[in-house]
Amino acid sequence: MFYFRSIRALMTGALLALSTATAWAADPGTIQAENYSIMSGVATEACLDTGGGLNVGWIDAGDWMVYPITISTTGSYLIQYRVASPNSGKYLSSDLSAGAVQLGTVAIPNTGGWQNWTTVSQTVTLNAGAWNLGINAGSGGWNLNWFSITSAGGGGGGGGTGNLIPLAAGHQMTFQFVNNSGYANSQVYVLMMARNANHQFCWLDRNGNMNLAVSGQNASAYAIPLSAFTGYQFPTYLDSARLYVSLGAPLNIAINTAADGSVGVAFPNIENPTDPSINTYFDWVEFAVINNQIWCNTTQVDMFGWPLAMELFQTSGSSNVSVGKVGITETRASIYSAFNTLPAEFTGLDGTYRILAPLHGGFRAGQAHGNYFDAYINAIWSQYSSSNLVITVAQGTFTGHVLSDSRMMFTRPGDAAAYYVNKPTSEAVWGGLGALATGNTIELVLEAQICAAFHRHVMGNASQFNTPSAYYQTAPYDYYAKFWHQHSLGGKAYGFCYDDVNNQSSSLTCTSPRGIILTIGN
Repeated sequence: MFYFRSIRALMTGALLALSTATAWAADPGTIQAENYSIMSGVATEACLDTGGGLNVGWIDAGDWMVYPITISTTGSYLIQYRVASPNSGKYLSSDLSAGAVQLGTVAIPNTGGWQNWTTVSQTVTLNAGAWNLGINAGSGGWNLNWFSITSAGGGGGGGGTGNLIPLAAGHQMTFQFVNNSGYANSQVYVLMMARNANHQFCWLDRNGNMNLAVSGQNASAYAIPLSAFTGYQFPTYLDSARLYVSLGAPLNIAINTAADGSVGVAFPNIENPTDPSINTYFDWVEFAVINNQIWCNTTQVDMFGWPLAMELFQTSGSSNVSVGKVGITETRASIYSAFNTLPAEFTGLDGTYRILAPLHGGFRAGQAHGNYFDAYINAIWSQYSSSNLVITVAQGTFTGHVLSDSRMMFTRPGDAAAYYVNKPTSEAVWGGLGALATGNTIELVLEAQICAAFHRHVMGNASQFNTPSAYYQTAPYDYYAKFWHQHSLGGKAYGFCYDDVNNQSSSLTCTSPRGIILTIGN
């Protein structure tokens, strides 16, 4: 389906038109694409995305739309664009005041059709004031349904309190939910499992009490339907915590006795076709709350089951402000549609209940794609047999080269010690395992850098280790991880275990955390 200028001219009557829609003030909110104040070259059509209405189409290179917006507070903002395209290699750009302020470009993926919708995004700094926001077609052949501007934290932006539930005395923060899953609240179950200060497995009840998990019980008894409460109260200490969300049924998770006599938890095994939770829709977020500080993230390191978006709020003075929002705001159907455009070995990762990470879906040693990175690893090890790899991290600058025994040896100025990284296998790269998860603290830091560089295909050029625009440009690379970065808020995602290298992960952290709002579905 391709559109030509002559057809569009007949439909619009002109190449430059004013919309009858009223100006929109964004702080924060969503703007329908058809509500431009002025445009050049585009037209509207009926939209099949969730919510219906109209979308803007017939977009050619050089076309543009302008939207009046008002920003109340200078700060970092997330701009999301709801787009569809049957074409690859497309992009848009945005600006303020007729190009006086350039906000950058955003890639538009091939979604598989003009009405197969996905959400792409950029994070920008916007100054307070009234502006004309321009959306420009750097290349044509895509549709736009809406865009939104919301605070990304880090300097204000009107994030507000987020309508947080009251905090009970003696507790650290709250955790509440927005159910957009399509399931009734009575069919959406949440389960909080964490370790206490004594490193014991516990489950969190609705009143914020950490209760010891008891061997012989099942964690399904600890799950709470959303219809039964407004949200969790968090105690001041939770470590290694997971908040599971399941749809249709609580998760079946056995509590048992480990080999050392301690209480263990048989979390769902997504590689086991007989696991009791294998035919249940579920997903999770992770966090730790220790000493008035929180670390939390969404994750696709193991799988994707259901869209989750998490916003963290912090107490600042007498108010609560948004620290940031991470996760996925697209529909599950649009995620699956877009995922099916990946190379064949990756599209095989999707099943009815979840999309598996490569390590869990045929990329281990001896499996169908177990040698995926082998040639690349061999080429890199050959390259650094005759040249040096220089890695700069917080611990200093390390220079390495491959020895005759296939170990890569690193040294740093003023340090008499040598640090070694063994040659990894493809499986080690996928899972951060074996050669990439051994040794002392320095060696583990170097291995994290190397693992990330293999996933992103920048291992042959250390100057690109910290350049996100250089990532995922030349095969073989981790198409799975790249996909989640393209389909997550701000381009941040946990697509593999070391995706936090160079701050690419969906991690949020702050002191004095006040609350989290988790949106389930879109």
